[in-house]
Amino acid sequence: DVCSSDLFPSHDIPVLTNTRYGATSTATSTAATLTVRSACNPTSSIAGSYTVYRFLVVGTCHWEVPAGVSSADILIVGGGGAGGNANNGAGGGAGGGEVLQRAGESISNFIIVQVGAGGTPASQSETSTSGNNGGSSSIAINSASAITARGGSGGASVYVSNVGSPSNTGYNGGGGSTWSSTTTLGSSGLAGYQGGNAKGSGTDANVQAGGGGGGSGGAGASAVDTFSFLRFYGIGGDGGLGVSNSYRGSANFYGGGGGG
Repeated sequence: DVCSSDLFPSHDIPVLTNTRYGATSTATSTAATLTVRSACNPTSSIAGSYTVYRFLVVGTCHWEVPAGVSSADILIVGGGGAGGNANNGAGGGAGGGEVLQRAGESISNFIIVQVGAGGTPASQSETSTSGNNGGSSSIAINSASAITARGGSGGASVYVSNVGSPSNTGYNGGGGSTWSSTTTLGSSGLAGYQGGNAKGSGTDANVQAGGGGGGSGGAGASAVDTFSFLRFYGIGGDGGLGVSNSYRGSANFYGGGGGG
């Protein structure tokens, strides 16, 4: 997924959005000496009566509020986790990032925006370690406490017969993995939606499939098996739904989970 942050100022009420697509945006540090942070370089577009500013570069920057702008609608989406690795068997999908929406937030002077990356895979493919969590996303207004959306959990990995569990330390849970008939369950995450369970089989490798990651709008689906063309095969679980927001002029979904 692509990390982004958007600001939509209009003549009266701007919309400031800090957004992470897919696997989902920004980190939580609020220590803010303005001189040590580079200036943000957002893109801009028009949505109705709003000007939309999007902050797409991973990292921390400061943004000077335009003259005449005193409030903003804010959307913050945490980074999605990384899916699990699979060396034989099937890995699990990652959890989506947390989604926060704040209307009419007072802003002035400058804003600290930190856009974090999505989760990265486990450092080695020959491991049952889960994918890494996504980064948190935050906006700090006038050096006040940051408004923070947490990143999603990484999906479960599998290495031959070593079947790992998904991370449980992101906002939404990761999906489970499987090898043969051994499976792991999806995780619950810190405060979001559950990841889906894996589907295993000790007799048919085609049936093995990973669970979907939880999204900020719903749980990840568990993997299932189905019979078609005279054989059984597995279907990975769908990622959980994201949360709809229309600040950019039409409905978009944010914080969805990854499929198994």
